[in-house]
Formats: sequence, structure tokens, C-alpha cells
Amino acid sequence: MIRTIREFGRWLRIPLNRRQAMERLGEFHRAARSLDDIVRAAMHFGTKGKYRVKTTQIPSEIAALAREVERLKPRIVVEIGT
Repeated sequence: MIRTIREFGRWLRIPLNRRQAMERLGEFHRAARSLDDIVRAAMHFGTKGKYRVKTTQIPSEIAALAREVERLKPRIVVEIGT
């Protein structure tokens, strides 16, 4: 249930926010990026409203994990979040 006018406005803007998010993803994937660039972008990706991503992980730890996954070349990766 929508509780506030602000929340209602965010709900109305979902299609626009989704389009902006998809455009940003498209722009990002048009160029080759280093692992550090990818981690940085993933940690701060977002537009406004419902398509915003913020993390609390330490970037160097995420990059180290990605390097280890690349080295191991697993067939399946499962992310378990809270």
C-alpha cells in the first residue's frame, strides 16, 4: 500500500527510472572495462527511485572475490544475500 505522496511519486516514475537504468547499463557495456571499473560501477549503479543500487562491501574485497571466481572457473555461482 502506498503510504506517502513521495512514495506514490516514485511508483509513478518506475517506467522512467527503469528506462534510465537500462540506458546506463547499455552505455556501460559498450566499452571494455577493467575489473576495478566494473566493481566500482556495480557498487554505485543506479538512477533515482526504485532502480538504485548501493552496497556496503569493500571494493577491494569484491574485486578479490571476482578474481578468485575467474581463477576457479566454476560452472555455477550462487549469491546468498540478506
